[in-house]
Amino acid sequence: MQLSYPISRFSRVETSLFARFRDKDMFLRRRRLKQGLLSNFVSYVYDNSLWEATGPLDGRRINLTLGVTASLHDQRLNDVVALADIRNYLRLGRSSAFATRVFGYVSGGTDPRRIYHGGSWSFRGFSRREWYTPNVVFISNELRFPLINRLQLGLPIGNLGFSAIRGALFYDTGAAWEEDYQGFIGSFGTGLRFGLGRIITLRLDWSYRHDYETIDPDPDFDFFFGWNF
Repeated sequence: MQLSYPISRFSRVETSLFARFRDKDMFLRRRRLKQGLLSNFVSYVYDNSLWEATGPLDGRRINLTLGVTASLHDQRLNDVVALADIRNYLRLGRSSAFATRVFGYVSGGTDPRRIYHGGSWSFRGFSRREWYTPNVVFISNELRFPLINRLQLGLPIGNLGFSAIRGALFYDTGAAWEEDYQGFIGSFGTGLRFGLGRIITLRLDWSYRHDYETIDPDPDFDFFFGWNF
């Protein structure tokens, strides 16, 4: 069950309540866990962002979420989740902007809820499933600028048009950990965004990883799809 209550034109409160049955093999504890779970999430959402073909260029997006999951068998707290995702877009021109994203996620309880972190949509320079963890702190900064507004290629099967080709310079930094905090690492690089109408955006990133002491000499090339954050 999901409910949404609008506060204003740009903000709302969302809540969800759902039950599920879990059958999980606890390999390290040498037992099988079967239980019913009841989850409740409450979120505050704000979004007044203005978009172009490849993603937002102006405004702000905020998601603050708190969630609790309890066992229906013994009423014990299974996990608690707190999430903050704040994105700000400072417009510099008609098709250029400086974008900043601050993301934090933490989960505790008897069985913390883990998330995947890494890849083109989050921590560039790392694989899309680099981390599977209950704790993430992440900051991304990106300068977005136009290269070509319209490009059309003639192919034997017809024309292929790109509505926007955009460039990006970015710097990502953050940490992800299970129990032992290892400190911040980072990546930096450049990217290209190809807008196929307003249907999909193709992404190509070149990035270098570092640990604030040394820089990995081998760049990471990542081709993916999806709009800018």
